[in-house]
Amino acid sequence: MIRLVLICLWLTLSTGLAVAAEFIIDDVRVTGNRRSETAAVLGAVQTRGGAALDRRVISEDIKRIFKLGFYRDIKVDLSLVDGKRVLTFQVTEKPSIRKVIFKGQEELTEDEVKEVVDVRPFGVLDLARVTRNAEKIKDLYTEKGHFLAEVDWETVTLPNNEVDVVFKISEKDKVKVTELAIVGNSVLSDSYIKERLETREDSLLGGLSGAGTYDKTAFDRDVLRISQFYWDEGYVKARVGKPKVELSPDRTEIVITIPVEEGQRFRTGKVEVTGDFIGPKEDVKKRVTLKTDDWFSSAQLRQSINAVGEIYKDQGYAYVNVVPNTRVDEEKRVVSLKVAINKGKKVRIGRIRILGNNRTRDKVIRREMRVYEGEYFSSSGLRRSERLVNRLGFFEQGGVVVRTTRGQSDETMDIIVEVKEKSTGTFQVGAGFSTLENFVAQAQISQNNLFGRGQSLSLQATLSSIRSIANVRFADDYFMDSKVRFATNLYRFETSYENFTRTSLGGDITLGYPLNDDWSVAGTYTLEQVGVESGGYGSSDATDPLVQLYGDGLTSSVRASVYHDTRNNRLFPSSGLYNTFSVEHAATWLLSENLFTRYRSKNRFYYDVGFNMVAKLNVEWGLITSDDPGGVPIYERFFVGGPLSVRGFRRNTLGPDLDFVSGGLPDAPTTSINIGGTEQAIANFELEYPIFQRVGIRGVFFFDIGNAFERTDSFDDKVDMLRYAWGFGIRWFSPIGPLRFEWGFPLEPGVGEESSVFDFSIGNFF
Repeated sequence: MIRLVLICLWLTLSTGLAVAAEFIIDDVRVTGNRRSETAAVLGAVQTRGGAALDRRVISEDIKRIFKLGFYRDIKVDLSLVDGKRVLTFQVTEKPSIRKVIFKGQEELTEDEVKEVVDVRPFGVLDLARVTRNAEKIKDLYTEKGHFLAEVDWETVTLPNNEVDVVFKISEKDKVKVTELAIVGNSVLSDSYIKERLETREDSLLGGLSGAGTYDKTAFDRDVLRISQFYWDEGYVKARVGKPKVELSPDRTEIVITIPVEEGQRFRTGKVEVTGDFIGPKEDVKKRVTLKTDDWFSSAQLRQSINAVGEIYKDQGYAYVNVVPNTRVDEEKRVVSLKVAINKGKKVRIGRIRILGNNRTRDKVIRREMRVYEGEYFSSSGLRRSERLVNRLGFFEQGGVVVRTTRGQSDETMDIIVEVKEKSTGTFQVGAGFSTLENFVAQAQISQNNLFGRGQSLSLQATLSSIRSIANVRFADDYFMDSKVRFATNLYRFETSYENFTRTSLGGDITLGYPLNDDWSVAGTYTLEQVGVESGGYGSSDATDPLVQLYGDGLTSSVRASVYHDTRNNRLFPSSGLYNTFSVEHAATWLLSENLFTRYRSKNRFYYDVGFNMVAKLNVEWGLITSDDPGGVPIYERFFVGGPLSVRGFRRNTLGPDLDFVSGGLPDAPTTSINIGGTEQAIANFELEYPIFQRVGIRGVFFFDIGNAFERTDSFDDKVDMLRYAWGFGIRWFSPIGPLRFEWGFPLEPGVGEESSVFDFSIGNFF
């Protein structure tokens, strides 16, 4: 509303004087503004003190003030104040926004919704903008497959001319893709194309894999992918027509039809490399994998261009320009290629900036960098730096981005490392129940990035009917800012096996050193007092025939280890390898009473299947020998079975048995006792998939193989003794740490073995 009130006190009809030709304004003022600046209003108007009154100018001034966007009402008042003619713009401000609130969103996070919303707290309320933002939110849900989603909004009036803007979201069910048809294809099969697309038809396991969800952004990428599939196979004239997306009448199902024109297949013609060379031309040409008369492939072309560029970028030519010029001969059906190289200037690294590390200290990130300020640029060093920073495990998945920007001159390049931190501390208090351990209580306090220094500290305690564990561990991969890795461990373990109970009190110290980014060596000294008693959870009577195998006493040992680690994340890997081999020796020259030599190998493989699914393989082998005439102490032998080896069998129940006559009488019954093995072999395969990814709930299918043997057994006997089990489970990566709930089912269970075993535990398996 606009109100124009002109009160001219000085002009009266009774004076009998003629109306003055001009009415001079002495001053211009603004009232009613609380949040906006007076200077901003006066700067927008043209009316000034000392100028003549002009109604047309004032009318335009009002429009100019409205354009500022802060006001919903303006009045103009002309009054005589202390003998001066004062023109006052009386403004009424729009409400300011205290909060922007989202209600009803579950499928999308609040951060995802905020990305498309430009209504912000402390801004001025603009109802038209609020309406546009509601439409943006609805469009976002449509892109994510929620075609039925509804978005409404309201404002909540508050004191002091403030409001809360509330977006009310009704997500409704997702629309499912029930059919995805490829039309016109003969060279590439439907299955070849479909299995490589993000958009997939709904299936029974669609809720686990995400199949059936329609995401417009992902589908647009898929259309481009189909063209790329053909170009990669040499069909350079292949074209993908406009897809037809049909929505069912009830708006719950989608049928998609994608037309394809394949065309003819082309071969590679003449291949040339020209331009600037920093070495022998042939070395560069070797990086071009496309060869004359081979089938043309755009994938090979891209790889070749990148490979050529890497030669230059690793030598400091960060701005090298590698241009592939292709010439298509449709009559001969060949594609000729000329690769032109302009190396540009050699570039040094200027500044390296770290962003987003509110808790982690700069040096923790910088020491993982393999590019350095002042040195020549290296693209391979840049990639390796990103992998090593991500491998720390302190940041969100995909939360490490290393990018470049131009420096202060054309001969420098700055590097920006952006990280998104995640919680690295856990406080775990859990309880569970299993058929073997009955009630299980576990507690753990850990911090994997102690004080932001990259150090780790953990305190763990576990109590059940067969286990009692207390453990304190500290580790620092850069001890005293050197490359030396230091770790120490203090513990007390009490574990009941089927026929005996082992107690140990001690600790160890480890010093390690990296050979390079992926290989390292370490040495560990362990000192522990071991005690063993007959009778375990499977036996209530003393088992005297095993006494010669008990041999408790002091263990003093040294262990040498070699590690190979290419995992993308040390805490929750989804790709890479982890291999380790160790030899531990307990000998009299170390003042050890228990004598043995133990060899162990662990090999773990991680593969990202896609769609947030990870395939994992763990292969372990162990062997132990002893110079003691009494043999290897029973508590140092290998016992297999349980949640950390072969699931589906009770903990530590697999391995060789020893038969003896109970009671010492010739006619007494024979009893079988599990004495463990001097060699073990274990393999675990897992497929981990999302269930409710947003809250960290994932599922797992697994298949386990393994057993413990006597090392003197023949290879064929060991193969025959292998035990097999399969199962499934649920893993919750909760705020207090990873929780595992797993059900294992042995194949061909033996006498006395259960047909299924449930295990609850805290922490990752491998």
